Amino acid sequence: MERPSASSIAVRIYLLILLTLPILAVCYYFVIALPSYNRQKLALDRQQFLARQQAIQAEQAATQARLQAEEEDRRRQEQAATAERDKAEKAAALDKRYK
Repeated sequence: MERPSASSIAVRIYLLILLTLPILAVCYYFVIALPSYNRQKLALDRQQFLARQQAIQAEQAATQARLQAEEEDRRRQEQAATAERDKAEKAAALDKRYK
């Protein structure tokens, strides 16, 4: 059995290094870069979801406040109309009495 020559060993080392670099790059991508990207994307999605939820809640609160204000205005108008009607009825009753 013959020993490999120095140039043959150098070629093998060169090929080993040449093949190791892409393997390390792929490993880095799948072990470090991709999970980090996914965590950041998940955090961003979570923030956007919470912002949308808060916007929806604020819109619902504004709608509820507007509906309550409209209901209160309607009640005030009804009370004013009732008071005017009662006043008119009293005035009519007094007019009938004195005629």
